[in-house]
This record gives sequence, structure tokens and C-alpha cells, in this order.
Amino acid sequence: MPLLRRPQIAFLYVLFLTQLLWLSQTVLAASAGDEYLAGYISSILERELHWPHASYTLQVERGVATIALREDDLGLRTQAAERLKNIHGLQAVHFTLSVSGPDSSAVSRNITDTPDQGIAYPVGNVFRPLLADPRQPHFYISLREYDLPDERMTTAAVGLGETFGLYRFEGRAPGDGVQISLDGGVFALFNLDEPNRELVNADYRIGLPLTWRQGDTSTRLLLYHQSSHLGDGYLIRVQPQVVLLTYEALSFLYSRDWQGLRVYLGGEYRFNDHPDDFKPWMWQGGVEYSGTRRLWGGTRLVAGADIKSLQQHEYELDINAQVGLESGGSEPGQRRLRVVLEAYRGYSPDGQLFDKFNTAYGIGVHLGF
Repeated sequence: MPLLRRPQIAFLYVLFLTQLLWLSQTVLAASAGDEYLAGYISSILERELHWPHASYTLQVERGVATIALREDDLGLRTQAAERLKNIHGLQAVHFTLSVSGPDSSAVSRNITDTPDQGIAYPVGNVFRPLLADPRQPHFYISLREYDLPDERMTTAAVGLGETFGLYRFEGRAPGDGVQISLDGGVFALFNLDEPNRELVNADYRIGLPLTWRQGDTSTRLLLYHQSSHLGDGYLIRVQPQVVLLTYEALSFLYSRDWQGLRVYLGGEYRFNDHPDDFKPWMWQGGVEYSGTRRLWGGTRLVAGADIKSLQQHEYELDINAQVGLESGGSEPGQRRLRVVLEAYRGYSPDGQLFDKFNTAYGIGVHLGF
């Protein structure tokens, strides 16, 4: 390995160890997760609103709080709903009333006043963000060895993006519903071997996802636009053949959860594309694992593989894989931090390099909300 790269590789390992130590120290203070939300809500109800501890029971699942009351009081419910609505990471609050069933057993009856109303600007999404999709909008930085047919370079891949909920129609069960959102991101690739840390490629994307969830099943219908541009430094140094790459796309994904595992499958059709001979179809699938047991420092194990197959490349498989540790909340809309080892094999996901086969490996730090 050239001497130039040894400090950079050493930096990868130092970053990895530093982040793990940071996670172990900060996870106890993380402001996310169902357990944290349950404790925070109980504190507000009992210390600020002076609810007797025996007057209710509380359950938080996937960021949705269900408060079961012994006796109904509209004034207290209204006051509590108003106080709790601005808690970061809390998706929704439902109230139920414990009543006696036909066999004298206690059953719950929904007493939320407006169960059919939607939520404007909801936190999170009913479709979980994809763990290993290289073009999932979120904030991250990944340091990778990047091997192209004609060049090998140490790179920094940077993503700046997010999904902003516009409106959600709640379903019958907590966490279910239909949501319309706006998402967007910038995905940039930098060559760290060059003195000016040259920008190689930047992809710009904006989209409108329509998502749906019922229980462990969820779907996403996404209409988006993407355009790609090469950096000036890369253009001057390499003098590649420049291709105007831009398109709109309509994609659909079906997702199923099961005890920490998730599988998804779907496809995409691209149109209004340039160059004109760009073939439109793409298939996508993947599998993810999010551990439920807390490990060292309160972190949990996460792993995922995203697989894409483009008609443009005769349906050859492009595989992106991640494995690492995550702290913080596990649901959309909850803050979390993920440190993962990454590997990629296939045609480049970086727009202007789309016709170049490459392999890449490294370490990434990802932020979620």
C-alpha cells in the first residue's frame, strides 16, 4: 500500500474506535427511544400535571404513546395532549379507557376525541428509512477506498438530506397510517488523494414519497428528480467524456418486518432521462437486521444489504452492505447515531460515474432523525 495512504487508513481505525467510545459514554443521555419517551411522559404527567400514579398506565411502542385511564376526564386529556405534542420523537398520543367487559374482565375502549383526523408536519415516517441504500436521504460521511477500472483513490462520500413529513392520516393502530412527505438530498464524492480534496461527483435529488403502513407491512411510492454533475477539479485532471445525466423516476417498494428482520422488494421506472439511450428499468431489494438486545455501551447491532439491478447494465447486481453499531432511538423521527463498516460492489451509484464498475470499502458515520 502506498505510503500516502497509510495515515488515511490509520485515521479510519482511530475514527472507528473514537466513535465507539463516544457512543458508550453518550447513549445513556440519548434523547430518543421508547423507554426514554415513556419515562419523559410519566414525568410530565405526574410532576407537572399532578396525575396520580395509579390513575393511568402508559405504553410506548414505535414512538406512539397509548395512555390508558382509570376514569375519563376530557379536561385532563386535553391538557395532557397539549403538553405532550411537542416532545421530539413522539409520533402520536392515544387515550383509552379501561372498562369492564361482559365477563367482568378489564378491556380498553378508545376515547381519543379525533381518531380520524390527520397530523400536519408529523415526526418521522410510517415507512422506515432504508439502512443500506446509498441514495437514502440522510446525513452521513463515509471514508472509503474506491477502486475504478482506471483509478484507485481514497474518498469521502458525504450525504446531506432528510425526509420532511407534510401530512399523515393515522390508522386504527399506533404507528399505522398514510403519509405524504418531501425528501431531498445532496450526495457528494471527494477524492482525498488530491491536494485540494477535489470534488469528483455530486448528485442532487428531490422527491415526494407517499407511504403506508399496517402492522408489520409498509409500502413506499416515490416520485423524484435527480441530476448529477462532475467537479471542476476532476474535469480538469481526468478530462472525462461528460454526460448530461438527469432523469425523473417513479419507484415502488414493499416492506415486511419480522422480529428485528426486514425484507423489501420493488422496482423503479425512469423517464425524461438524458442521455436519451439511458434504459429505464431498475429492480431493488434488500434485507436488514436491527438488534433488540443492548450490547456494549447500550448500543445495538445493525446490518443490511441493498441490492439493485439496472436494465442499463444488463441487470448485473449492485450490492451495498453495512454492519455496525447504533445508539439512540430505533424508530423514524428519533435521533440516532450509527457507525458501520461498509462494502460496495457493482456499477457506481455516483451519477456521472454510472457506467464505471467499482468496488469500495471503508467506514461510515450516519445520523438519523
